[in-house]
Amino acid sequence: MMNVQPIAWRGAALLAGLFVFAGCGLLEGERTMDAADEQRAVDICNRGVAHLENGDLDKAIADFSEAIRLDPKLAGAYGGRGFAYLQAGDLDQAIADYTETIRLDPQYVQAYFGRSLARYDKGEFDGAIADCTETIRLDANHFLAYLNRAAAYTATGQHDKGIADCTEAIRLEPTLAAAYFNRGGAYAEKGEFDKAIQDLSAAIRLDPQDATGFYNRATCYLIQMGQPDKAITDLSEAIRLDPNSAPSYQNRGLAYAQKGEHDKAIADFNKAIQLDPEHAEAYYNRGRSYADKGEYDNAIADYTEAIQITPKFANAHCYRGVAHARNDDLDEAIADYTEATQLNPEFTLAYHHRGEAYKKKGKPSKAEADFAKARQLGYEPKPSIGWRISDEGAKKLQQTLRNRETKHEPQP
Repeated sequence: MMNVQPIAWRGAALLAGLFVFAGCGLLEGERTMDAADEQRAVDICNRGVAHLENGDLDKAIADFSEAIRLDPKLAGAYGGRGFAYLQAGDLDQAIADYTETIRLDPQYVQAYFGRSLARYDKGEFDGAIADCTETIRLDANHFLAYLNRAAAYTATGQHDKGIADCTEAIRLEPTLAAAYFNRGGAYAEKGEFDKAIQDLSAAIRLDPQDATGFYNRATCYLIQMGQPDKAITDLSEAIRLDPNSAPSYQNRGLAYAQKGEHDKAIADFNKAIQLDPEHAEAYYNRGRSYADKGEYDNAIADYTEAIQITPKFANAHCYRGVAHARNDDLDEAIADYTEATQLNPEFTLAYHHRGEAYKKKGKPSKAEADFAKARQLGYEPKPSIGWRISDEGAKKLQQTLRNRETKHEPQP
């Protein structure tokens, strides 16, 4: 199979845009500062909030820092600076400030939520789940906390919990496109593509200007392997909305390849490579199209480029071997098949083709050993039906596809 870009997720980056900092205020209880100084710290802190609203993060951080200098116990200043650092991508500083906010005010709901965003972006999913859970304990109607916890659950393979949290977010905020978007992604991870497409369609209705909604729905159509026309329609809209999306061109090229329209496929793979010269899957998929056209030298060049970018790309080694075999270069083919089996010891197609190469070279014992290994692993020759998929993020979906193709990919 060719490489398809899997589901793109809505996590902390989106939520940070929806999250509104609550502002600064004095905590109740004993204070040791002069009232005028306390008020000055609050005023500077609130000026920092205004800078946040205007998108001036440097000025916001400077004001929050000054407010903290004047009043080290002003929890809101730490919370505001944490949010500014989060927006600036300084996740460690954001976590440190949110943690101090919580120490000063354990009931500060948005500090737990803000820290969950930073932890999610750092890949600290268990910590993000814990902070979202505390946010929900303090505020049972915090739909964004349900949404971020859902993304963290899905990132850790807990898809049913992720779906449940998205459903609760939708109950609390029925027009939240991101909740349908993420629930659709979780259903896709489970292989429930009809439900995924239903949710992604709802997300598109709520936010028709979001290219990733169309992109994700198209990915589901591609994974189902049978609806390339729908995928092309969605990917064309995704490209219209985001003309610089290499993954969208890559996947539309894949859809054209499924239809046997290899010239259109190659044009889209060319565009994907132009936008992202390190896009190994686009080179690999373009190689598959060249091979289907009988242009084996071009295919070998593309597989080689994919391997240079991703040396452990087992499929590229295997299909470069196929192209070498088509050019009657059996020694090079055997070398590639061998590398593919070393990278993936369960790669049935590589064993089978290496057996074919050994058979042509007059080495029947080696050929039969490879055929036997392929059969042992479940290889059954079938007509070729498809290609492959890839992208950042949603790794489990990509691995599912990879396993599907390397264990049981049909003979090209």
